Amino acid sequence: MDAIRYIHAADLHLDTPFQGLSREVAQEGALARLLQEATFTALDRLFGFCEAEKPDFLVLAGDIYNQENYSVKAQLRLRDGCRRLQQAGIRVFLAHGNHDPLDSRLHTVEWPDNVTVFGPEVERHLIERDGQPLAVVHGISHARQREARNLARFFARDTRYDCFQLGVLHCTVDDAHKPDRYAPCSLDDLKAAGFDAWALGHVHEMCRLSQRPFVAYPGNAQGLHINECGPRGCLLVTARP
Repeated sequence: MDAIRYIHAADLHLDTPFQGLSREVAQEGALARLLQEATFTALDRLFGFCEAEKPDFLVLAGDIYNQENYSVKAQLRLRDGCRRLQQAGIRVFLAHGNHDPLDSRLHTVEWPDNVTVFGPEVERHLIERDGQPLAVVHGISHARQREARNLARFFARDTRYDCFQLGVLHCTVDDAHKPDRYAPCSLDDLKAAGFDAWALGHVHEMCRLSQRPFVAYPGNAQGLHINECGPRGCLLVTARP
């Protein structure tokens, strides 16, 4: 079987305002402008990483935008970046999470042909190489802000194809004490789908939950939490079925 390479990112929270600066520092200051652009700087670096590594596709696993600050600017910057990837022949699979559910999404942006936005039901998309099945990417978006259903249980391997199969989901895994539990599920729920890997979103720290199947959170590309440090925010995965 051919190897497949993909980049997994999530929780970009584009155009999130930085808080905590004193008025003297923030007012018309260079630092304030730098921090205001920080999420977009991280986005540009993500696209540059994709162009350099040339994966088969990019996965964005939810909370691409920040619902409280939903901006047209963020959508246009993402669209323009996806156009860059279209020129490089890289597909993009995008799921919405609890901060940017489908019922809050603006419909003014026309996405390039290389972008697939998952809807409120599980979808599956076949990727081919030289006319042969290379991978099946399964995904779903949050339909509403407070998604309490176990969405993982709606996924199942497509038995028509003997190739790599990936699930894309914004969710909380095995943490009953976490206050912001959205689309809660267990690791066993994810394994029951029969996939080779899961690309998850929602947790802002890079975390691998399982090796077989490969289940991981990529963390946050810009570093929104004070305890986040070091290179994180996306994963380059090379896999075989």
